[in-house]
Amino acid sequence: MRILFLGSDDFSTSILKTITKFPKLKVDVLGPSADTVFYNNKHIKTQVIPKIIEYSSSNNLTYSQDINTYKQDILDRKYDMLITASFNAFIDKTIINKFPMNRCINIHPSLLPYYKGAAPIQRTLLDNAKYTGVTIQTLHPDKFDHGKILLQSSPILTDTLCNDFDKKISWKSIYKMNSIFIKKEETFNEEDNKYRLKQNDDKTGIYFNEKYSHLRNSLTIVGSKLMHELFNNDNYMHIQPCENNKLICGEKLENKKFSSKLTILDFDIDWNSKTASELEYIGNITNEKIYTYFKKVPIKNRTKQPWIPEKIFLSNLKSLDRYEPINDDCEVGMFEIKENKIVIKCKSNTYIECGGVRPADKPDFITIPKFEKLIKKNYKQRVLKFNSLTDVISEYKDLKSNDDSGVVRIAAVEDMIRLKASSKNKSKYKTLYL
Repeated sequence: MRILFLGSDDFSTSILKTITKFPKLKVDVLGPSADTVFYNNKHIKTQVIPKIIEYSSSNNLTYSQDINTYKQDILDRKYDMLITASFNAFIDKTIINKFPMNRCINIHPSLLPYYKGAAPIQRTLLDNAKYTGVTIQTLHPDKFDHGKILLQSSPILTDTLCNDFDKKISWKSIYKMNSIFIKKEETFNEEDNKYRLKQNDDKTGIYFNEKYSHLRNSLTIVGSKLMHELFNNDNYMHIQPCENNKLICGEKLENKKFSSKLTILDFDIDWNSKTASELEYIGNITNEKIYTYFKKVPIKNRTKQPWIPEKIFLSNLKSLDRYEPINDDCEVGMFEIKENKIVIKCKSNTYIECGGVRPADKPDFITIPKFEKLIKKNYKQRVLKFNSLTDVISEYKDLKSNDDSGVVRIAAVEDMIRLKASSKNKSKYKTLYL
């Protein structure tokens, strides 16, 4: 059996390793397009070789980063199956239609139909979703992650995958064959648990601490076991596709439906939508990447710049069970400095304590007393309040609309508006077609 495998990263490479263990399967590999350039350092631009290409090269697999390499074989229908895993492009129907029915599949690290899209692992972690898992589905010719489900893991507690390395963790591989639902129990073995603790250099996980690596590695193992079940005893020939969510019916999941690509904007704190405990959780899973804005009022040049937004990263966040604010009229986002800590009001009248801050122009985190000195020394600020990027942009647009003279222009906010626009453009998928 001849397979064309499309992948990019560690997740897809592990799936590829599982497939190549079956001697009767001949696999050719297509990696990310060569014009999709990844760099390992924004200052010293060294191009990163995709993991899938690195593995294929060292294991004598036929590989390419150009679909045209395999164009004629696809047109001549010489491939029996196409498999994608963490591939960074939408597969056009011109390619899908060249493969036999149900032989064009994708393996996805979520419980589809939940968390469709580019960043299911990151969004699962960021949303503190209770359950997660892995799905093997057919490729839909017109929509992303909308195919029928061939094989799926039962829901697995997300927290156990991030933390429990000595505890036995089990789940079921579920699929339908001869109109009967088959459930086979799977568990992590000793080697699996060692791999789960491995650190990886996945560029999409740079915003998180080791919990991201743990979750990603765990789902990689689950995915590999599902893929083994798919090809074991030629099960792929007999498994019947199901509509989305039929395999996990009866489970009450509150997961989101879509998981768009992650950007730095996802770590901008919206004080009106997060409680203190929710922010404490995000602080505990991120690599000191969450941030907010402090509108500083300058002493001079207030005509053109009535205020200047400064990006402030926060660390050492701890929700407070009880807190009586000094200011009775304290609004969401407002903060007080007390006993060398910042205490900020969050959603639902909750409060969070912050032990360290880093202004964006500083290389290291500083103590709260130092931050307080910066405020008093350089700016006259009557109200101490943090704002989200959306709040800053909204207030700036209101300011501009009421500025008849056309004098007001805050360059930093103009940059923020452009950043938000470019982020939307970057989230769009490229399409792979013949």
